[in-house]
Amino acid sequence: MPDLLLLAKSFPLKNLKVTKESAKQRYQIKKKKKRRKRFLSF
Repeated sequence: MPDLLLLAKSFPLKNLKVTKESAKQRYQIKKKKKRRKRFLSF
């Protein structure tokens, strides 16, 4: 049971990191897609 408690306590922090990184990746992907569209229209 203590293991589960520890996991529950450490999970939110890890989750925050993951969401921050995934948000960064999504942002970069969006940028790349915009660039591709520009190239296609060019």
